[in-house]
Amino acid sequence: MLLLILLGFQKYTDKSDETFPEITFISESLALESFSEFDPNDLDEDQWQKLGFSEKQTATILKYKEIIGGKFLSKEQFKKCYAISEEKYSQLNSFILLPETNSEAKGNSGFKSYEKKSLNITKKFNPDQLSQNDWENMGFSEKQAAAILKYKNYLGGSFVSKEKFKECFIINEENYTKLEPYLILPAKTPANFNTYNGKSNSFKSKTLQTSFDPNTLDVQGWMALGFTEKQANVIVNYRDRNLKGSFKTLEDIKNCFVISAEKFEELKPYIKLNASTMAKNSDDKKPEPKQEKTDFQKQI
Repeated sequence: MLLLILLGFQKYTDKSDETFPEITFISESLALESFSEFDPNDLDEDQWQKLGFSEKQTATILKYKEIIGGKFLSKEQFKKCYAISEEKYSQLNSFILLPETNSEAKGNSGFKSYEKKSLNITKKFNPDQLSQNDWENMGFSEKQAAAILKYKNYLGGSFVSKEKFKECFIINEENYTKLEPYLILPAKTPANFNTYNGKSNSFKSKTLQTSFDPNTLDVQGWMALGFTEKQANVIVNYRDRNLKGSFKTLEDIKNCFVISAEKFEELKPYIKLNASTMAKNSDDKKPEPKQEKTDFQKQI
């Protein structure tokens, strides 16, 4: 009996030591150049995953949408989904085609980013050669067509392969299935393909020959490094507000979520953090000395 009691006690205590599976939240590594405006109500499972969400996170978002009535009415409502981190929401916020609050949504019940149309495809085509108007004539909305072209520019001016074309998050699985037989593109992506072989690499070969101090760069300076205006503003605000005026370490720069890991590695050899600019910016943020209160009773 004593042995049985000891065995039962051991099993009970072993359970208390069990480790729970680690919860992995949303990937923040996607570059903002690949994003474009979208209505979260129109995304399917595949498109959510292309935005960087895991399979489980995607299932949670879609389930949450069903619970609230089958439709996100505002950014405020979308943000409340617990599968979406604060940082991920900040990354997507400016691209979401929804009113800011539920009250705005009620006042604008007709809000809709684009209407769905059936695709009109008559012959094989090279998507690299299509203009905004060509994509619209095929059946995509104005915003969808603009998003497709933006994605092409992000890839360096060419879709490269059917594989890469499929990764454009605005093109769902259904539309890709219709388009795929007509695409004049290689099926697979070349092994030596680099997403940044467009604008970013041209900058690297011409401009990244001398070092720079990230604490002296304004918005235009960051844009000259290959960032968009929105990204440049985020970086400057992150430095001036969150870090009180200056990057102190390389890790500070790396932690800025709009700077992808690949972009950081590209810039890293040329970053020179000068002690003088760090000290100057730190001094600029020092509070003014308090004035001593005058004791008027001593003067009487």
